[in-house]
Amino acid sequence: TVQKIVRDQEKEIRRRVSALREGRPLPVISGRTIILVDDGIAMGSTMRASISLCRHQKAGRIVVASPVSGSATAREFEDLADEVVILITPPLFRAVAQVYKNWYDVSDEEVIVILKKWHQEG
Repeated sequence: TVQKIVRDQEKEIRRRVSALREGRPLPVISGRTIILVDDGIAMGSTMRASISLCRHQKAGRIVVASPVSGSATAREFEDLADEVVILITPPLFRAVAQVYKNWYDVSDEEVIVILKKWHQEG
């Protein structure tokens, strides 16, 4: 069961990289300040993986930014990143969605539109 979950997740990662990066390589981040932004940090596995990738690519400075996280997770990231900016750490944190008025998963299509706009302006 675990191996199937791992295979499924790896397949989903490849699909997202293909859809969202459109064949472009990761930009060079060596020596640069990297700001990792998430709409909320629940367990933190995605952010941990992102920090690990940035460390491996020799980022100069890593900033973690999110509107919400549990307090224990926020403290953990203080040891992993150079700076952590989290606006709210609810005392009874159960889910990211609990602090949003209108919570929804951002679709790949919405991300692609945002990225295309950024590339055009960039």
